[in-house]
Amino acid sequence: MKGFVKSAAAAVALVVIVAGSASAQGALMSGSDHDFVNGQATYNYWNTSFQKFGICSSCHTAHHAIQTDAPLWNHTLSTATYTMYDDIHTDVSETYDAQPTGVSQACLSCHDGTVAVSALGGSTTGASTTTITGAGLISTDLSTTHPVSMTYSGGAGYEPDPEGTNGLPLYTGNKVQCGSCHDPHLNTPGPMIRPTGLDTVCLGCHIK
Repeated sequence: MKGFVKSAAAAVALVVIVAGSASAQGALMSGSDHDFVNGQATYNYWNTSFQKFGICSSCHTAHHAIQTDAPLWNHTLSTATYTMYDDIHTDVSETYDAQPTGVSQACLSCHDGTVAVSALGGSTTGASTTTITGAGLISTDLSTTHPVSMTYSGGAGYEPDPEGTNGLPLYTGNKVQCGSCHDPHLNTPGPMIRPTGLDTVCLGCHIK
């Protein structure tokens, strides 16, 4: 009985920690460009008579999530074909996926402009057919953007920091993805660049 009580107490503590973490993320996002509930964001479709969701639900769901590296992903993925990074005129020689994968695929499901911002749960229908515009629109041509879905292995072309990536995350397969430089939960102006303690996020991976 004593062991059961200890196990139950541990389980409750874990739930409190997880809930607290989710609450903290929600607090970080409140009022940010990804806050689609409270009216601060351009695309606040989630507090309407059509559908009412919490601040997390425009990207995540507890049930029937879409399979990708982004946890419990809820936004319909794009079926677009992308033009990937063009390294013909550089000395970078790395392994790229043929198309965006993982977290980058999740980010592009809104930011390539081919899927409605309010399309959730794998459906292409929703409260609106509005797609993203403005600075957040990356499009399907990634040839002149920083490479994503690229294996970080240390080629001489960009001289990666031998001490690591200064807290910038790599994803499944040691890959650089959109989330390596951007944290979608940050409530900061502009492109939600991850803090590294360095003068620029670029120095997290590059030595020049």
